[in-house]
Amino acid sequence: MSIEALTLDQIRVFLTVAETGTFSAAARKLNRAQSAISYAIANMEDQLQVQLFDRSTRRPALTLAGTQILADARAVDQRLMGLKARARAMATGLEPKLAIAVEVLYPMTCLAHVLKTLSKEFPTLPVTIHVETLGSTAERLQTGQCDIAIVGPLIASRHDIDAVPLRPIKSVAVCAPDYPLAEHTKPLIKADLHQANQLVLTDRSKTTEGQDFGVYSPSTWRLSDIGAKHELLRAGLGWGFMPLHLVEKDLASGALVQIRIADMQSDHRSMGFAIASRPENPPGPGGRRFIELIMAESQA
Repeated sequence: MSIEALTLDQIRVFLTVAETGTFSAAARKLNRAQSAISYAIANMEDQLQVQLFDRSTRRPALTLAGTQILADARAVDQRLMGLKARARAMATGLEPKLAIAVEVLYPMTCLAHVLKTLSKEFPTLPVTIHVETLGSTAERLQTGQCDIAIVGPLIASRHDIDAVPLRPIKSVAVCAPDYPLAEHTKPLIKADLHQANQLVLTDRSKTTEGQDFGVYSPSTWRLSDIGAKHELLRAGLGWGFMPLHLVEKDLASGALVQIRIADMQSDHRSMGFAIASRPENPPGPGGRRFIELIMAESQA
């Protein structure tokens, strides 16, 4: 049987079996007979001339070839969903509303500037803004609670979203002027940091659960709100990394001081962002314009 006869329905069946783990579960999900599922997979294997599943165990397991083809099958399926969704958007015109999730560390002044322009160009478009932390931003996008998200770099690499990189921002280590670390005139080594309390922004979602980013101290206080972290730093309850744009005034006034860490190559860390959407739900005219404006703001 020729590979040219491979159908989109076979790809969808293959993806469902891989997702559910068994032929019977795939049959229930697709509301088909199990024999029809088995027949579709067998035909697909015959057309591709590779074995996709190892059936020697109680639950069919993807073979090495099956695992490699799975990535291609997902790409085909996502592109098809994107094609359908884009056609619907073109037929209906402007989307009825636009929901956006934004990583809390992203400069809100940039967001406000973009939204001001967007509101002038699309005055009838209702906009909802969700400000989230770390993985919670991507979770909003993946669950369909928003149409577009400005996410951090760890999320932008996921295969199930379309992401375009934005200009990174600077993050600096700071503490209050009366906090012990502020007394050091030389860059701090690990032994210095181990004796201090680090304030760490934590994730409300399970997307990055159990992962730490830029944690140096064994003693940590974890917060899910950047505003609370900012106030605790000013109160002298520890040290931590903050986006430079949020603490510039504090550094200028002396309310916070910057501390330098020996194993950092510069006096700041770069934090990358990306503007992301789901391929199966491409933005409408308003969303596309928002993306254009954000990218232009990032390049300015």
